[in-house]
Formats: sequence, C-alpha cells, structure tokens
Amino acid sequence: MASGLGDSSHPPHKQTTPKGVLQPAPQTSVAPPSASQPSSSSSAKKPTPTKGSPSAGPTPNSPPAPLLFAFNGPDRLDTNAYAYWNHNNCAPTDPDWQVTSGSWFIHNGAGYSGKPSVSPSDSPCSVTYETAGAYQLRMNTVRSDFVNTDVQLDYDLVSHGGYGGKSNSYDGLHIWSRHVSQYELYAVSIGRWDGTFVVKKKVPTQQASCPDPANDGCYVDISSTVTRTDLVTANVWRHADITTKTLANGNTEIDVSINGVRILTATDSGALTGKTLGPGAVGIRGDNTEFYVKNFQITTL
Repeated sequence: MASGLGDSSHPPHKQTTPKGVLQPAPQTSVAPPSASQPSSSSSAKKPTPTKGSPSAGPTPNSPPAPLLFAFNGPDRLDTNAYAYWNHNNCAPTDPDWQVTSGSWFIHNGAGYSGKPSVSPSDSPCSVTYETAGAYQLRMNTVRSDFVNTDVQLDYDLVSHGGYGGKSNSYDGLHIWSRHVSQYELYAVSIGRWDGTFVVKKKVPTQQASCPDPANDGCYVDISSTVTRTDLVTANVWRHADITTKTLANGNTEIDVSINGVRILTATDSGALTGKTLGPGAVGIRGDNTEFYVKNFQITTL
C-alpha cells in the first residue's frame, strides 16, 4: 500500500469553475439541515458558539471558547479556488475559510464538496453541484495560529469516483492539523474508501531523504494503520474527534476517535526533520469523493 497521499494541493493560478445556475448568497443561520442526522454519540458534545467567533461570557481565566462552523444557511456556492487565486469581485469568499482547489458549497444545511469533476469550465460566480467540485478539494482556515486543538465534525461520505478521475488508494476524506503550508502539515485520514485510518506528516522534500514524495513534499506515517471498512460505508453520518497536542517531552500526539470510539493514536517525535510541526491552520481535504460536513468545531486546548 502506498503510504503517500499523492496530492497536488495548489493548482495553477488561473483556477476556474464551471457554468451553472447556483448563485452566491450571504451566509445566514437557519434551522437544522434536512439531511440525515449524525449518530447520537455526536450530539452530547455540541456547544453553542457562533460561527467563527467564541460564545459569550468567558471569564478572564477561562480557556478560549470553541469556534463552530455550522456550514448552514441557504443553498449556495460558499467559496472556491477561483476566488482565492484571482480575487475576482464576483467570486464569493468566506471570511473564515479559503479554498485552493475545487469549490465549497452550502447544500441541504451542510458544507458540500460537490461531485468530483476533472473538467471544470469557466464561470467563477455561477456554478452547479454537478461539475464544480474538483477531483481534488483543498480548503483550510484563514486563521493559522492553531497548535493544541480538539477538532470535531460530523461528516457523510456520499460517493467515490465515477466522474472521470483516476481512483487511488488514498481517495476519501482527510482532515489537516497544523497546516503550516501545502508542503508542511499533519494529514488525518478519517474517510478513505479502502477503510484505512492513518495519520501522516508532510514536510518539504528538501528537508528530508524522502521515501514518498508528493507535490514537492514528503509524507511519512506517524501512526500505525487501522483498517475499518465498516466506518466508510456511504450515506451514513458519523462524528470525528481529532485532538492534536504537544506533550511534556516535546512530541506531538494526535488522537483519532470516530463515533466516540478511539481508532488510533499517532506520535511525532520529529520524523524526517528532527522537529514537530506548528502552529498552522486546520483544513479539509477530499480526493475523488463527494461528501458533506457540518458542525465543524475547533477548540483550543
């Protein structure tokens, strides 16, 4: 099994999106989505902060309140890579998230990847779900000072491939932690279609003797691999909980739980470079996959 993620995180600077009928609209809060609800294990942990800002009432000595990105409101194109690379006035932007490849929608009360097309056309401001969601989706928070975090989200894997893209073993949904750049990050695989759960570290190729190069970067596993095909069946809402923290000895530890059950723990003691990563952004990566995400919450530990 190839250990890498084989990505191309940043497309050429003229990123386009296809023609269609979905118009951008302001993001507003609405009632809960009509899509199937996540498992009950996720509901007990839901806080009530507002989008992109902490909840009211912290005391001076209390930890920062969670940031909750509900990805709700009317159906629309939220933002896309064209907006990031071209700063076109008509391409919508999100104050909290930036997309460097593909498009990110709000659909059925949740964040939505669109269907993974390999042949987008040329309209940045009016697109469809059918052909605007690039084969590779790459998005991360604008904020990039996260170090020790607890990231929780509800997600639904809808479909794999079928839209002209080549299938790879790493196809699926991944979460980025301490995303310093497209060349330096932790990648947590929570929805690979082959059922593999694993945490990887990526560093710039020139910093290491690289066993697994990809996009001028080098991947190395920092956890064991766990195979759970029962956790990647389609059209089922699940809850992921990913904690990233620096230990007293300087190592970085990443714990991954699905539906309240711990799946694996990763430890980075300075693999490849002699140092751990951070601070950085938090992000979402999709490969050849149609999926939904909602209730994306970042808590500073």
